[in-house]
Amino acid sequence: MKLHYGLHLPILLVLSPCFLSAQIKDDFNDGNDQGWSRLELIKPFGAVTTFSFPNANTYRLQAGPSPAPATVGQARIGAHRAEASFSSFRISVDLVNRDPSLEQDIGILARVTSPGLGTLNAYAATLDTDEGQFYFSKITNEGAGSTQSIEAPLTPSGDYRLVFHGFENQFLIEVFDPQDPATPIASLKATDEEFGAPYLEGTCGIFVSSGTAEGSCDATFDDFEASSASDIDQDGLADDEEMRAFGNLDQNGEDDSDHDGQSNAFEILAGTDPFQSASSFKITQIKHGHEIIDERSVNTTTLSFPVRSERSYSLQSSDNLQDWTELPSAVFSDQGDGVGSFKIQRESKSQYLRVSVVR
Repeated sequence: MKLHYGLHLPILLVLSPCFLSAQIKDDFNDGNDQGWSRLELIKPFGAVTTFSFPNANTYRLQAGPSPAPATVGQARIGAHRAEASFSSFRISVDLVNRDPSLEQDIGILARVTSPGLGTLNAYAATLDTDEGQFYFSKITNEGAGSTQSIEAPLTPSGDYRLVFHGFENQFLIEVFDPQDPATPIASLKATDEEFGAPYLEGTCGIFVSSGTAEGSCDATFDDFEASSASDIDQDGLADDEEMRAFGNLDQNGEDDSDHDGQSNAFEILAGTDPFQSASSFKITQIKHGHEIIDERSVNTTTLSFPVRSERSYSLQSSDNLQDWTELPSAVFSDQGDGVGSFKIQRESKSQYLRVSVVR
């Protein structure tokens, strides 16, 4: 929507397509693993483990040969984010700079519980480097139970982005070239037919394990992200909210159930009702005024729009509808009754504004 008023300040209300519910992000550009809990399960038995940060922007996990494979198992090392527990999840990480001479399993852990020697339970999305396959596994007491796999056209030392979705007992693994994050190289859907405790929810993390009893392991990770916005059916709708709104996962995010011009995916992200045309994300009021700030009179504009308590909002500006900058000076107020507003000091030049919402 583009409105001209006052000093010809155009207003454009759009949604940034972000799913950031309970999101964790770490690009390791700070050169440390603050926020991570290290999994060094066989270190007490003499295993040598190393966590390092090559170029101060990646996360390298190394473990020497197991000191007692028959007793404590093969070499392995990992890390998880203990501060957040997910039921529905979307977890992604880039697998980079692994040692192609080693037989090893590298991947993502989800719904982790009891992270200890011989007690760890989780679901795993794993790259088996020597077989060139990706696996879905259910791990019980550190042992892989039921597994499903898919072959992928991989190069031994290539970089790959691994994405792992989970919703109830349904799972999706996707493999991408990091340079083409829109087109998967391979994908695997899986179902846990014996779904139940302790696999209902848990933490998330990364790991690398030797593929042989006497081997070592060495893998480097980058750009880790985790959120509750799983999308098993790849329809652009977060599974938990699709189920809440429609009672199933059979919808299409591009559909417009209430014919109000906003897609179902748009409305679910915004927090509006996809079945009520009167419920849509739009500017409901534009109010001009002026205030005395620092002993000078300034013109102000207040934009009102529908809000939900579990969403967060920001106001951004642009001169060309391409390059957007957040306006930290914009003052957000919750007006009550599902209405929020941003107040800004109006500039003399024309500019575009957009409200961005994240879940």
